[in-house]
Amino acid sequence: MADDRRAGTVRMLAVLLPVGALAATAAGVGAAGLFGYSTVPATFVCVVTVVAAVLTATVALARVLTRAPAAGTGTG
Repeated sequence: MADDRRAGTVRMLAVLLPVGALAATAAGVGAAGLFGYSTVPATFVCVVTVVAAVLTATVALARVLTRAPAAGTGTG
């Protein structure tokens, strides 16, 4: 099955990725703060996991927004 919305997803991601990167940075700093900015391995694992989760959510949001029907395109 061909994906006919690849280009739209890439365009949406170009808009959302800077915002997602800022959110991922803030979330990573917050997660590190919970560990007292310690350099133990658990801090690194938590920060990397949080940042990866936020960036993954950004990509998923770009995909969802691209696949959502445009407003006013009903059958009525």
